[in-house]
Amino acid sequence: TSKVIIVYPLPTVVVSPGTPAYCVGGDTVLTASGAVTYSWLPATALSASTGASVTANPIVTTSYTVTGINTNGCINTGSATVIVYPLPVIVIASVTICKGSSTPLAATGANIYSWTPAATLSSSAGSSVIATPADTTTYTITGIDINGCINTGNVTVNVNLIPTSPIVTSPVNYCLFSTATPLTALGTAMLWYTTTTGGVGAATAPTPSTAATGNTFYYISQTVSGCESPRSLLEVIVLPNAITDFDFSIKYGCARDTVDIVNNSQFVDSLAWNFGDGDVTHDRRSNIIHFYPSAGATQNYIIKLYGYNYACNDDSTIKSIVVLPTSHLFFITGITASQTIMYGKSIQLNAIGGNIYQWMPNDGSLDNPNISNPIASPRDSTRYTVFSYNEDGCRDSATVDINVTFSNHDDFPLGFTPNGDGLNDVFHIPQYKYEKLVEFNIYNRWGELVFSTNDMTKGWDGHHNGEPQDMGVYFYEVITGHTDGTNQTHKGTVTLIR
Repeated sequence: TSKVIIVYPLPTVVVSPGTPAYCVGGDTVLTASGAVTYSWLPATALSASTGASVTANPIVTTSYTVTGINTNGCINTGSATVIVYPLPVIVIASVTICKGSSTPLAATGANIYSWTPAATLSSSAGSSVIATPADTTTYTITGIDINGCINTGNVTVNVNLIPTSPIVTSPVNYCLFSTATPLTALGTAMLWYTTTTGGVGAATAPTPSTAATGNTFYYISQTVSGCESPRSLLEVIVLPNAITDFDFSIKYGCARDTVDIVNNSQFVDSLAWNFGDGDVTHDRRSNIIHFYPSAGATQNYIIKLYGYNYACNDDSTIKSIVVLPTSHLFFITGITASQTIMYGKSIQLNAIGGNIYQWMPNDGSLDNPNISNPIASPRDSTRYTVFSYNEDGCRDSATVDINVTFSNHDDFPLGFTPNGDGLNDVFHIPQYKYEKLVEFNIYNRWGELVFSTNDMTKGWDGHHNGEPQDMGVYFYEVITGHTDGTNQTHKGTVTLIR
């Protein structure tokens, strides 16, 4: 007998696509053909383990084997490798900047980049951009690699505020040649500069020099969280000390020897002179005059000048003066006698016996202080001193006291005629000479106030409340103020005539 053995061919199992590829997070459909039934291994990351088509989504490259059985029960296998590309890793480090500044940002890990938000960036694309955010900002970078895989990364640009300037006390005053100490300011991590901008700051506070007078300026910043503040100004002033000095010359031949002193002192707020004869005075004038009594023998005097500087150091100068004997000579033979005048009045002064005259004080109350007989119009009681030189150059002096009294007043008019003819229409104080008018009041015969003012330029025109007043006698009261601080009241009557 014979038997026929039928040999069936194995199925040719083919998987399509054979080598699919995608990025992590993607998937692909694998389709097998050439058999009737199919089973897949490994079943990991497959939508099913059997069937002609399955969906694969492995996160790493994986090879799958499919076993196919045809209608004859013959078995064969096929395979496919799913290639999974990793996502690009966008690498960029966060940075910290100070408000108002910028920083470069550079990303790596991909081939193409886009940045958001782009408002404060120099560009929205590219691996490197310049960021200028006003406040702390987080930027998102989207990167695409050569496989077309997309991933994002973030970078935060921290923006620190600019700190305020350090607190300083300015100016700082030193006296010339005094011992200075390091300057101080209130702040954190301070830097000391000698310019308003630029330069290299010193972390150690400087000790100013006091070797010369003048002004030196320092500029101080503080740094907080890596940000440097604007600079505060600190001024150092080196003040001068008092310097006293004087020269003198002696003029002989008068009843009193005259010493003319030229004050050469500098940087003094007040001076004290001791002339060695018991006379001590405070006088800051550049030129002063002192008199020593003529004597029959040589006299030695020590003049001491003390200069006071209210801010710094004082000084003193001592010089010896030798006054030789001279004959006594008084040549002012006459001067106006001391007397009293009314406030606002004038008096003529007169000195006799010299050739050249100078009256003091030269305060404006004399019409000419350089003649022998000036007109004096003092506002207060005043002692006038006349200095005179004779033909030999000797100098003499004399004094006269003019006392000013406020006890009387100007004569007031007895009547006025307010008839509108432009003559004597207003009752007022004529030739007013007082310091101020306190009150000027007018009353009728019933004691009713019909006019009042404190304006010395105004007077009564005979009206009250817009109505002309009757003819008759009215009473006035005038209160005047004087330069000595006192007030004086004057009362009287005036006749209104129409």
